[in-house]
Amino acid sequence: MLTIHFSYIPLLLLLTSSASQSIRLVHRSPFPTKHEPFLIGHELDFKLKGPVQQPRPSSNFLNTSKLFVSSQCQSDEQLQLLQMKNSLVFSSNSSVNLAQWDQNTDCCVWSGVDCDEAGHVISLNLSNESISGGIENATGLFALQNLNSLNLAYNRFNATQIPSRLANLKNLTYLNLSEAGFTGQIPSSISGMTKLVTLDLSSLNFLGSSVLKLENPNLSTFLQNFTEIRELYLDGVNISAHGNEWCKALSSSLPNLQVLIPGFLAEFMNLTSLRLSYCGLLGTFPENIFQVPTLQNLDLSNNELLKVLATVSSESVS
Repeated sequence: MLTIHFSYIPLLLLLTSSASQSIRLVHRSPFPTKHEPFLIGHELDFKLKGPVQQPRPSSNFLNTSKLFVSSQCQSDEQLQLLQMKNSLVFSSNSSVNLAQWDQNTDCCVWSGVDCDEAGHVISLNLSNESISGGIENATGLFALQNLNSLNLAYNRFNATQIPSRLANLKNLTYLNLSEAGFTGQIPSSISGMTKLVTLDLSSLNFLGSSVLKLENPNLSTFLQNFTEIRELYLDGVNISAHGNEWCKALSSSLPNLQVLIPGFLAEFMNLTSLRLSYCGLLGTFPENIFQVPTLQNLDLSNNELLKVLATVSSESVS
């Protein structure tokens, strides 16, 4: 089943008599949240024309809710976490994790912290902590060399630039900075985090201007070392390249890519999810993207100048 999300898009459906893959059209509210879109209108089921393979079930690249074996925290890493906490500016009334950290207890049992069997901190979840500043001075964070998962999403960094010293965390496989209030040029040092499997830099700005940008380095240079990336989220990022340039950069640099925001190359034969909402797309959306055999979710909502031509089967309308 391929699900297409749309709103404010001229959508032309060509009904045919043969089909092999189902399509669901979902009209979205013009003001969705990222993870819980408010769906309005009706859902229509169709089938896509032409021979298309059944999509393979999507895999979970990084299960951040995995339960790790708790053991005694390494003392130096506990001190590093406390230094980070003391450097960050956050509201203790709104904080769920940071405000509960107690220096007299083992850091491996702290909320938002996961350790491996040796007591090394390997996962840190500080999303939705109302952090508003101080990250540039959080040297303890940048010293956590065993960290492989870092989530700073949905904070309030108030137009702070992404700290280049995040690149010190060479073992990160998961980095989520979405909707965190970061702004400006994405630092080139991030491209040196070659073990990343999931990178989320998305930031939707309803005021009409992008918060984060890729100019120097450009997208091609930024992506050239990310050979392990499977999930890339760039919605709202200002990419200083023409469509054919960044599409070529994506297809040549990311051989393992399966989830992409933004992008629309049919050459990504493992693509399962494509989200292009609020991207200012115009013209006619290429029809061959509907032929990607693994594609399960396509979000084109709120691109008012985009025309979508979808070929579906009248036999499958429910």
